[in-house]
Amino acid sequence: MIWSIPAVRVAEQYGISSNALGKICEAMDIPTPPRGYWAKVQAGHQPEKGSLPLEGVGTVLSWKIDTVASSNLREAARKRALQRSAEANLDQPPLKTSLERLHPLIVSTRIEFRQSLLGWKRRSRDSRRWIDLRVSKQQLDRGLLFLENLVRTAEARGICFRCKADLPPFDRSTNWCYRCFFHVDGISFNFRLKEIGARRFQLSVSDSHDVEIFTWRDARGAPIEERIPGIVHRVCEEISSRIAKRPRPEEPVEREARLRAERERLAERERVAGERQEAEKQLKLREAARAAAENTLLENARASQRAAQLEVYLERVERHHDIAAFPEARLWLEWGRERLRALRAVEKEPWRDGGFVYFLQQLKEP
Repeated sequence: MIWSIPAVRVAEQYGISSNALGKICEAMDIPTPPRGYWAKVQAGHQPEKGSLPLEGVGTVLSWKIDTVASSNLREAARKRALQRSAEANLDQPPLKTSLERLHPLIVSTRIEFRQSLLGWKRRSRDSRRWIDLRVSKQQLDRGLLFLENLVRTAEARGICFRCKADLPPFDRSTNWCYRCFFHVDGISFNFRLKEIGARRFQLSVSDSHDVEIFTWRDARGAPIEERIPGIVHRVCEEISSRIAKRPRPEEPVEREARLRAERERLAERERVAGERQEAEKQLKLREAARAAAENTLLENARASQRAAQLEVYLERVERHHDIAAFPEARLWLEWGRERLRALRAVEKEPWRDGGFVYFLQQLKEP
């Protein structure tokens, strides 16, 4: 079988990869077609086929394949086959083979490419839309033809091409605001066609944050132009999946209920914050009242101490001096006794002091 159909097809039938099939053939000493064998067959030649060696000691006659891994590979091969069939059944315009009657976007891309060769200083600031094309001058025609088929196929599937200038606000000071991207229903995908050497093309598709989603390259015997329907189909699937993940639009009743719940939650939050502020305010008032009562108590204690000292001092002066002989002494003694009565006033009912009463009121409040 390995000489009848390519190894990739044989591997898909058994649910394994072509590399695994090659290792199995090597372990069982089975010759495999050399490089270029199937190209000669397609060209009409009949190259010589290899023959099995004679059975000897240690020859492996059977090989058991892991059923779990093979089933996974078989499922992946089935999905690839379904994708290829879906791509083949797509309604798409025929692919063009010449650069005649190009799409306006491709024409402006060609003008932009030619101006980019002049350098950024001599580049015009025309508001033309263009596609990010990074190829050599020798591969320009191929790149334009590829983009022509890509754009027309995408538009046939309902994909639009927009730029930042179409979706304000944007910065007019840079020419990049006119670079086009895929756009459907508010979802945008950037894409870039780039030459990666040896006349090979690579198409990269990324999201609006320039995070790469998928990439296609020229494969051996399968140029990227043949995969345009699959590329557009993959982009449509990605756009559909992202649209499906969007939140469902709210009904008027649901929106009113959500707004009512938000208002109630906001009111409850404000109430709790108000209670917390009031509690903090009451705590500060109690602390201030306590400090004021303590200060008043200490002042009364110092006043009582001064009153005792003043009383002793006045008695000593009156006892050792003839106060009646000096009118000034009598006035001085009366003034001293008046000050003594003022100091004694705080000793009568100190618990009726205003600061202590206010402190008691603060303690009684919840």
